[in-house]
Amino acid sequence: MLYVPQDFNRVKVHKLISMGDETSEVMHFPHLLAGKCVKATIMPSYEALTQGKKIDLDSAVSAGPCSVDVRVVEFFDESKKELKYPFVISPGTRVIGRSYLMMADLGDIPFTAYAETRSRFARRGLVCEGFYIDGHKRSVASRSIEELDFAFCNYSQNPLFITKPFSPVQVGQTIGLEMPGSSHTQIKIDGKDVTEERRINDFYIRAFYTTLGPDLLYFRPAEKAADIEDTDGFEALAVRTSLSDLPKEVDFCLTITKEEVDTNGSPVYMLPAHYLNLIDKQRLLHDTSDLAEFFERHLFSDPNFMPVTGNAGLINPGSNTRTVCENIIGGRDRSKYLQAGRPFAIVVPIPLVNGESSHEDYNGFGVRQAGIEL
Repeated sequence: MLYVPQDFNRVKVHKLISMGDETSEVMHFPHLLAGKCVKATIMPSYEALTQGKKIDLDSAVSAGPCSVDVRVVEFFDESKKELKYPFVISPGTRVIGRSYLMMADLGDIPFTAYAETRSRFARRGLVCEGFYIDGHKRSVASRSIEELDFAFCNYSQNPLFITKPFSPVQVGQTIGLEMPGSSHTQIKIDGKDVTEERRINDFYIRAFYTTLGPDLLYFRPAEKAADIEDTDGFEALAVRTSLSDLPKEVDFCLTITKEEVDTNGSPVYMLPAHYLNLIDKQRLLHDTSDLAEFFERHLFSDPNFMPVTGNAGLINPGSNTRTVCENIIGGRDRSKYLQAGRPFAIVVPIPLVNGESSHEDYNGFGVRQAGIEL
């Protein structure tokens, strides 16, 4: 989950950006590596080799345009007890996912690795909150990854049924370059260009806000756990309604932006924090360790803030789409955050290195998404 100019170490942010005039302080702008480049840096972990585990990289890692889908082989509860398949993740429960993979060093090139939930699973309530590091720490991003382990939480109101290893998370890398790349991202409503109207001028980084459309989806309580990979099962539980008709007892719902984000070949991030929270704390976008602490310690767990997306919101190159938000609303002030037509989510273009995409004709899920899809 990586959003702004950065220089992460294992857990804390040492320096995001320097606002000083000293020549030794260099401003770094993030550039995403193409997915095929990321795939080339992933290999079996030391733990896999010492335990004699056979890892087929072609099936464990699948390259997309900007990141790779990573297969999680084993799950553990917070006490480190292995969860035998099949098993159930109860609402509000956290689990640890282990891939038995590691990410190789890029040599002298400064890079930051980030993890995010694949959208099809985030929309069902399973959220990757970051890398699981050193056996107990959770980090949204890292400069040094020894094992690709992940921290997950079930934010759905329903128990989730896990039957076998699957790929719920994607991993990517950015590298820091001195000059920002160009981006031709546009924000549109019904084909009309509203990019400049949606631009956030007070931010140091190039960013835009989107508003909520009236559509909303939530899931009815299930009589039994829903299989995380069963699309039809979740469709059967889905209730499509409007913001005004959202029941008070619902703690997790899906909404969609009124605007379309036209990436024009460059990836765009939807930051997980609500517009109101980031505007109130915009210093975090060019400060030191405050940003990491905000994402890691407050965003998901503190009811004073509301995540607008459970998957870090990567909008892939080639997309021209309204964007689905996985809203974690349990304990939050809904009247404050869920208002149609008000600023809601913030999107930030992040250029690919040399403009390269793994798939020039990328035609991914939701490429022209007009409604909330599961």
